[in-house]
Amino acid sequence: MTANYFREHLKAAVDEVVGDHSALRVTRRNGDDFVVIGADDRDAIAETLHLNQVPGLREKKKSDCPRVLAVQRICCTSQTFGEQG
Repeated sequence: MTANYFREHLKAAVDEVVGDHSALRVTRRNGDDFVVIGADDRDAIAETLHLNQVPGLREKKKSDCPRVLAVQRICCTSQTFGEQG
């Protein structure tokens, strides 16, 4: 999604990202792209990154940690807000 489109549809785009627990990549013409995610999803990612630093914890089954599943859901979702596929 372009930055202009994102700006014009900010509320709907943010509502969808937060509601679907998805990530939205926004492209800029003369700058780096950025990604929009919900705060709870950002916290889940940060917690998962922190827990991955604990020796032996990464080897545990991913199903043992619901927050890991939340991160997988975010990272594996291709958000195409405003586009029909």
